[in-house]
Amino acid sequence: MGRDNTEDDKRAGKDSFLSNLIESAAQVLAPNSLEFQLNEHEFQRSPKEAQDAAHAAAKLVQPGDLIFITTSGFLYSMGRYLTGNDYDHVVVVLDAEHVLHVGMPSARLMPLERLLLPQRQPVVLRVDMEEEERQKAYQLVLRLTLKHMAGSTPLRKLPLDIKSDMWICSDSIMVLLAGCSEKFRDALMKARQANQLDLFNHGSASLSDFTRIRGITPEVFTRVALPLVNYTLVPQKKSWKEHIPELVHFMTKLQAGKMKWPMLEETMFPKLHQFASQIPPTDWSMQQKASVMGYSMVLLIVLKRGMSFVKIVYRVLQLVLLRYMAQQLLQHLDKNLMAKSILSKLNMVNVTDAAKHAAGTPKGGLCMLIIDQQVDFHPGGSLAIPTANDDAERITAFITKHSAKLSQLVFTLDSHQRYHIAHGIFWEDAQGESPAPFTLITNKEIADGVWRPRDPELKEYVLAYTQSLEKSGKFTLCIWPEHCVIGTPGHNLVENVRNAALEWTKQSLKQIQYVMKGSNSFTEHYSALRAEFELSHDPATSLNQNLVNVLKHADKVVICGEALSHCVNYTVRDLVDAWPAERIQDLVILTDCASPVTGFESSGEQFLSDMAEKGLTLTTSAEFEA
Repeated sequence: MGRDNTEDDKRAGKDSFLSNLIESAAQVLAPNSLEFQLNEHEFQRSPKEAQDAAHAAAKLVQPGDLIFITTSGFLYSMGRYLTGNDYDHVVVVLDAEHVLHVGMPSARLMPLERLLLPQRQPVVLRVDMEEEERQKAYQLVLRLTLKHMAGSTPLRKLPLDIKSDMWICSDSIMVLLAGCSEKFRDALMKARQANQLDLFNHGSASLSDFTRIRGITPEVFTRVALPLVNYTLVPQKKSWKEHIPELVHFMTKLQAGKMKWPMLEETMFPKLHQFASQIPPTDWSMQQKASVMGYSMVLLIVLKRGMSFVKIVYRVLQLVLLRYMAQQLLQHLDKNLMAKSILSKLNMVNVTDAAKHAAGTPKGGLCMLIIDQQVDFHPGGSLAIPTANDDAERITAFITKHSAKLSQLVFTLDSHQRYHIAHGIFWEDAQGESPAPFTLITNKEIADGVWRPRDPELKEYVLAYTQSLEKSGKFTLCIWPEHCVIGTPGHNLVENVRNAALEWTKQSLKQIQYVMKGSNSFTEHYSALRAEFELSHDPATSLNQNLVNVLKHADKVVICGEALSHCVNYTVRDLVDAWPAERIQDLVILTDCASPVTGFESSGEQFLSDMAEKGLTLTTSAEFEA
């Protein structure tokens, strides 16, 4: 008995020492890491508006969704910079309250809402999977993760020919999806044939691999739209260089004696030396060597602040051992407890099935796709179309007349920041003046200095942007009056159309669907399906495959709204490209419920001519037959 107590005491002392070491290293290198206990109460410490945003977002995600997040701090920012990734973690939603985070050095449950805090800039992707495939995914989670709680998992036995012998979060999700989803497996193989995946080229999946797969096979992932205002007002990601003053400030406080840090205790190095002597020989991978170099770079910065060379060496040695010691610590987790937790969630009777069914998109019936029926596009608004009120009256009458046959009402909403590439305040001339509304800005004028972005760092970007627009042959960049700015009255639906829609939802007990577009300040978004200039770091600018899929459920899709020359025009053109050719006549344009912007009448006429030639049904609201 005495011997057992001694062994337990040694183990407890080791665990305590390792915990202190890991958390103290994280305190400076990765202060917001998901991996460390010091951030367990991140949600409670967040501002109320951030908590409210996470609450709202949590209602929109479903089991099986993937959440991609960023983590602030030097180490993560540097890692994203070196690897070319926009995110540094991916997790799987398990249920209404939990996600599964799999990676070095652990696999564990985390609260869903913590991962949806706006400061982590989450992006949620939904995988196109059958229900039986989703159940198979749950089984794979149990079989492949619960046995490997310390994180190091051989992949040789799994159904992918890849080089890595370590399982990090992106690898685990990639293997999970490939093991249960035929569509994802096909998409993965297509991307592999294009020789674009780090998974096969370097032996481990990067988060950019998901973007590449989605680029080659867009329908495999659908982006889940999070509450617009809360998730578009998040500050942009900081460069790794911007975190250096934080590190210097931290070390300055240490040197001044204003705070204590366990890694500076005199007893630390002898204990580390003892642990190091127990580490078995190993052939370090390039990833491990890069990690060691990264830790060394961070700590050498401190040398310039007056710390002795000996202490720098001590710090580097300590951090070299960090990953190994984290694994050792996590070996003592209660594996059975986590297994029971997940199993209880999976075996629980799903009382939310009724709500899920009610919120689903009905099959068949008539769908109305009503584009940008917003106050700013009507007389009295900032970008008024003279006949828009007449269009709105006919749309209102159409909703009322066909209410019983309507299975879906889909409204698109132009949704801009005031600071936007097509608004005057984005630009200036040599005198610092902004361009007037309806000014056309060409690529040549930017190159010649006639117009320039007020943010000089965007010079090369706007040159590439305008060149792309002009090469496409669609249009030249036009400066519009500030319109449909999020939170202003002009962003709202026009009153009579809104009231008709609300009456329909009351009578039908079906949800109105709202599709926001245009919130990215650096690209125009006329089409409700994709931006004019897609940005790889913002999936909302790429094809909205989810909207296409929703519209396909209907027998007919009736299209109307503003403006015929622009947003209706480009939305329908993109929809036609994604629509089954044998169903092209099921797309119906109400020609008397859409008007062009003044001065762009020819664009509207050409659009209708092109669509009639492609086989779409063109009719009026009075002549339409359901």
